[in-house]
Amino acid sequence: TWGVLLHLVQRPGQLISKQELLDAVWGYVAVSEAVLSKSIGELRVALGDSAKKARFVETVNRRGFRFVAPVRDRPIGSPGSAPDGPGPPAAVSASSDRSIDEPPRPFIGRAEELRRLETLLASVRGGQREIVFVTGGAGIGKTALVEAFLDLPAVRQGPTPIRVARGFCLEQHGPPEPYMPVLNALGRLARGSHAAALGTLLRQVAPTWLAQMPWLVGEDEARGLQQSLQFVRPERMLREFAVLMEALAADTPLVLVLEDLHWSDPSSIDVLSMLGERDEKARLLVIGTYRPADDAVREHPMRSAMRTLLVRRRCTELALPDLSLESAHRYLLARFPGSNFPLGLARRIHQHTDGHPLFLVGVVDSLLSQGYILETAPGWALTLPPDKVDLAIPADVSLLIESQLDGLSPADRALLQAASVAGEDFSPLVVAAALGQEEADAEMRCEAFARAGRFLRTAGHVEWPDHRLSRRYGFSHELYRKAVYAQITEGQCMRLHQRIGETLHAAYG
Repeated sequence: TWGVLLHLVQRPGQLISKQELLDAVWGYVAVSEAVLSKSIGELRVALGDSAKKARFVETVNRRGFRFVAPVRDRPIGSPGSAPDGPGPPAAVSASSDRSIDEPPRPFIGRAEELRRLETLLASVRGGQREIVFVTGGAGIGKTALVEAFLDLPAVRQGPTPIRVARGFCLEQHGPPEPYMPVLNALGRLARGSHAAALGTLLRQVAPTWLAQMPWLVGEDEARGLQQSLQFVRPERMLREFAVLMEALAADTPLVLVLEDLHWSDPSSIDVLSMLGERDEKARLLVIGTYRPADDAVREHPMRSAMRTLLVRRRCTELALPDLSLESAHRYLLARFPGSNFPLGLARRIHQHTDGHPLFLVGVVDSLLSQGYILETAPGWALTLPPDKVDLAIPADVSLLIESQLDGLSPADRALLQAASVAGEDFSPLVVAAALGQEEADAEMRCEAFARAGRFLRTAGHVEWPDHRLSRRYGFSHELYRKAVYAQITEGQCMRLHQRIGETLHAAYG
């Protein structure tokens, strides 16, 4: 639905046919006009619009739709602007959940990662292909880093212009669609200024891929392609794609961005492996964003593919850490110009979120919406001392954590609940006793969480009074512990505290 709105807004006053909208937004996916009608209906609800008296989206019977509201462009990087094009109309911006006058959210704390990406691009401009995986957990800022990199003046206006193709993976609950992110990236290129050149190259070196995008050719040519290629083996598609990327990057450096590879299909992983293993020179930079923790749980083949490329030195990994206290303080100063917040505020927020970017931004948004941070005539002010400010779990952060917990088995969820009762860090012996389980089983599952980087981390060792050594664990973020603890009923909580107390009493007297 957002794609429909964007396509209409970028062509104000023009009549856009239903077929053009279907091709532009859904691309190679076969959908009926009912899907488009549903999106138009959702837009009217969101904008408070009416089909009979249209103020935004006008319906032209049997022909298509037209965006009729005034539109003004906003520079990229200003509040409310979209990263890939002109900002939405003022009326659309005003109906969102953020005020137009609210200061933009700055990008802070990734200077070293940006420098490494710039170095890789310089190598690509010199003719050396590079593949880089930006890794980290949900909300760590992988996409934000990629967008900040692509928006750097040295990237956009360097010695040679670059061509960017972006595709993304979706968490699919049915059988995964082969090559989804790759086809998505090619589809976007085909709708841009490079469409003509791409169509020519597809005919010359990658007809199997042209067959996947029939909207680029006439109906007769598409039918002929399908018939002539019906017995082609999958290996040919891999070779053709590699040659296509090298041809696209022959005169202009190409940046291929593939996001959320932990949800990718096996065919797309084969494409990455093929691009990484080829020795041919190519001005090609492939950037993949990827959550290793999600991969480890599902035993996704992406993990093995990346490990193989790393061992063979065919790729680079940029693992994003949490932000430092200094970065949290600079974020507040950059987001609220003219403020004179004490360092104690940044320290409290950092302790509450452990510097996790999404959690940090969510807490600051919450402070703003609750009125703890107010705009004054000379700048921004804090209405209470830092130690009096209520740092609750923001709603969007709570939803993210709940969605991660929903994927756990009942046994793993019970383990985390007992751990949240045990405290900031704990021993598997205590957790096992609280659940009535064997210590070895609890330790094995705690270690699995910590190795995958999900919820828990290792926190050293503890020696018990009987001289046994046991590994200690803690929650990777305090907000995880609080969110898990909040889900426990009063009765459960009392029973867990009782068992943990009895275990400690038996051990220490």
